[in-house]
Amino acid sequence: MILDEGDRVLAAVLVAGLALGGAWVYLKYVRPATVGAGSSAPADASPAALNLTPANAPAPYPLDQSDEPLRGEAKQLMIGPKAEGWLKEANIVRRITAATAILAEGNSPRDSLAFLAPQKPFQTFRRDGKTYVDPKSYARYDGVADSIASLNDQEGVKMFRRLMPLFQTAYRELENPKADFQTAFLNATNQLLRVPIVDGDIEVRRKVTTYALADERLEKLTPAQKHLLRMGPKNVQKIQDKLRTISLGLGVPQDRLAAPIDLAPAP
Repeated sequence: MILDEGDRVLAAVLVAGLALGGAWVYLKYVRPATVGAGSSAPADASPAALNLTPANAPAPYPLDQSDEPLRGEAKQLMIGPKAEGWLKEANIVRRITAATAILAEGNSPRDSLAFLAPQKPFQTFRRDGKTYVDPKSYARYDGVADSIASLNDQEGVKMFRRLMPLFQTAYRELENPKADFQTAFLNATNQLLRVPIVDGDIEVRRKVTTYALADERLEKLTPAQKHLLRMGPKNVQKIQDKLRTISLGLGVPQDRLAAPIDLAPAP
């Protein structure tokens, strides 16, 4: 786990991006690393069990010409400066598709989403000889979380259903002609839903130029999960609530959605 000044708001992009888009990056430019041995593996998802959209549903417009109509529709779903920033990026569907694919593997597509980087540095404080994450660091992500929370649930679900053929086309460009984006969507969603809500102080340990989480259970989270964790408990809750609401609205069964990792001590 690395907590540094270059943190990207990556987990948040999944929620906002699936409803309105993000920006494009092919895997030949940003290839996900293999999930570490100590990481939580992504959940298995059966494509046939989802069926979020009708088979062979037509795309609302060509993938290569999707940016402009998508921007117009997306403006009706979100508010806030971060949302406007997302809409300025090019190749919206392709970028968020690539980000979703990488998140589904538990990794973090930070290089493709540098425009979402927080402007303020990561901060810590000392108490009784130990180092903790300063809650001020969480505030760096408030704008992103608030923009995601502002998503119109019903309209977001409708839009996602209509855009599914575009996401599917873009995903098959990245993977293979038989790859299924709905599976990647569920796996990426569950990666983030597993992140625990940590209300207390989070202890970190100084490395050479970065920090590691002192709690081994948190340190074993995947890179994608750690990025969401560092947004702070209130923002994690907002993003997970929106993820769950959108997923249920799309028809994902409740029992296919993961619960946060339990950090309660064993009896």
